[in-house]
Amino acid sequence: MKRILALLLAVLVCITLCSCKDDKHDKTDISSVTDSTTENVPDNVVSQTLPQPDDETVVINTSAKLYGSYLTMCSDESIEYPYIKVFENYGEVSEYYESNSESFLFGRKFTLACASFNDSFLKENDVMMLVLSEDSSYINHKVTQVAVTADGVKFEIERHMPLEAPKSNTQYHLIFTAPKGTFDGVEDLSFDINMTDIIDKADDQTFDAERYRMIYPEFYPFVYRADAKGEAETVVDTINSYAELISFYEQYNDEYDLEYKFKKHVGTLYDEKSFFNEYVLLAIIVPSKNMGEGISVDELFIYNLEIYMSVENTSPAVVSDNTECYVLATAVAKSDLDGVNLEWFNISFN
Repeated sequence: MKRILALLLAVLVCITLCSCKDDKHDKTDISSVTDSTTENVPDNVVSQTLPQPDDETVVINTSAKLYGSYLTMCSDESIEYPYIKVFENYGEVSEYYESNSESFLFGRKFTLACASFNDSFLKENDVMMLVLSEDSSYINHKVTQVAVTADGVKFEIERHMPLEAPKSNTQYHLIFTAPKGTFDGVEDLSFDINMTDIIDKADDQTFDAERYRMIYPEFYPFVYRADAKGEAETVVDTINSYAELISFYEQYNDEYDLEYKFKKHVGTLYDEKSFFNEYVLLAIIVPSKNMGEGISVDELFIYNLEIYMSVENTSPAVVSDNTECYVLATAVAKSDLDGVNLEWFNISFN
C-alpha cells in the first residue's frame, strides 16, 4: 500500500521563483484581443486573421518554439501580469520554481518540465517563460509566432476556448525554447502580445491534463475512531478495490486500532461489488484537533489529472501510543475520475 504525506508536489523537484519587477511590466504592451470568433475555422482563414509583423521590424530570430502551456493558478494577488523570465542555467530555473511554489499551484506536468531543463539542456538552448493571467481555465493557447527583434519580443497567440467557457481568474505559464543565445537581453527589452480569440463550438469542449474542476463525495464522508497502538505516521491512501481494502486493513491495523470501529464496515458498506464497482475510497488516518469533532472534507478537486483534498480539524503529526486518531473515508464516483491518477492523492490539513 502507498503511504503519501501531505502535498507530494513539494518533494517532486526543488526549484525557486524570481520575482517580477515592475519596470518590466511597464514596458509591456498587450494589444486588444482580435475578434475572430468562429466555429470550425479553416487553417487558412485563421492565418489571415493574425496580425502580421510591421514591414519595418527587423527580425533577429523567429526560431523560438512553444514547449508547453501550463495552467498554474496563483493565490498571490500582488503579482502583476504578464511578465517574462529567461533562464540560462538550471540554478535559475530552480530559483524561480522554489520561490514561486507557495504562490502558484504548479502541477506535475509543469514540475517535470522544469526538471528537464538541466544544465546539459541549457548549454545548447535558451528557456523563456511568458506568464499570463486569463479569465478562464478552459483556454488552450496556440502560439503562431515569436519574433525576437532588436527592440524586444513580439508574440502572436491564438486563444482557443469553448463558446460558454466557465469564468475564473486563472494563470498560465507558457514555456518557449530556442537555440542558445536567442533570448539574450530579452528581459531588458519590451515585449508585445497580440491575441486572437478562436471560439470552439459549444459541443466541442476538450478536457486535457491541465484542467481544474471540483468533484464531490458521493455521500457524506464517514469518520471512524482508530487510536494509535504506538508511534505511527499519518496514512493517506487511495483504495480502488476490495482486495486493496483488505490490504489496507491488514497493513495498518498493526499501527492503528482499525478493529474497533472500521472493521465491521469491511465487506458490508465497503463491499466488493456494489461499492468498488462504482466508487474509489480516499482514506486517511490522522489525529484530530477536537476529539473527532468537525473532521470533514473542506475542498476536493481535480488538477492536472490528480486529486487534491483539504481536510478540516486534523493535525498531521507523528503519533504515539494511545493517541486519539480517526479514519476519514471519502467515496468518489469512478465516473468522475476518468483518466485521473488513482495511485495517490494530494492532501492538506487545516
